[in-house]
Amino acid sequence: MDMKKRISLELRNRDPAEVVELVVDNCRSSDGEVEGLTDDYTELEILSMVSVGLMSLSKLPSLPKLRKLEVSDNTISGGLDTLAEKCPNLTYLNLSGNKIKELSAVEVLQNLKNLKSLDLYSCEVSTLEDYRESVFELLPQLTYLDGYDQEDNEVPDSEADNDDEDVAGPPGDDEDDDDDEDDEEGSEGDEDEVGLSYLMKEGIQVSLQMMVMMMMMSLSEISCGQVVSLTGLSLRMKRMMETMWKKRRTMRKRRRRKMEVCSVGFKHLKLESAVSAE
Repeated sequence: MDMKKRISLELRNRDPAEVVELVVDNCRSSDGEVEGLTDDYTELEILSMVSVGLMSLSKLPSLPKLRKLEVSDNTISGGLDTLAEKCPNLTYLNLSGNKIKELSAVEVLQNLKNLKSLDLYSCEVSTLEDYRESVFELLPQLTYLDGYDQEDNEVPDSEADNDDEDVAGPPGDDEDDDDDEDDEEGSEGDEDEVGLSYLMKEGIQVSLQMMVMMMMMSLSEISCGQVVSLTGLSLRMKRMMETMWKKRRTMRKRRRRKMEVCSVGFKHLKLESAVSAE
């Protein structure tokens, strides 16, 4: 489905000025540019365009209230300077899985004075030597890079998660969302893991397709957005899947950090051995 049609479906005849959150993951941009979004989305705060074939953000409209932008798993390589002009209040930016290769492409984000969290995981730039130190030096306003601060403390859940506010969708969704939130508040803290028993309680039926998608997400590189798109999950199910996906991503990041620490230690050991040999 192309991006314009997807946005139209997400709106469901609502006024764009009423939309606070818009998710169009896994649709398709016809020319690698943002399509279907206009300056009419004056209240938009959260925008997700994961895996839509974007090569550029140059046609992103002015979104003065946007604070969270998800554009992971695209092929964006630069041109990020437009964000300071179009989205001056951005606090969170996810560019994971794009074609960002040089620190110069990231340096232009200095003009995003409110930017607190940046994800560049799986971008080529993240393999550069002293990558983390360099990015924090270039962007002093940053608190978190790839989910960790400068002392390698993980971003707290309270900061990583955003409340669902005004999601564009079919009429009547808001009422269902309220019921979902009440149910979740009652069960919060009962279980740390999202298990089958939790999914089955209160009459929730887990289909074979749902279970297969859960296995795909846990064993492969499929993203939460792709799972939701493929299965057409309800908002409640979507939240459960997002929780599981975040835990999987956290584990991957921790493994990567351990590998980096081991690599640095190995380099120091080789250097000490060379000095001793001399």
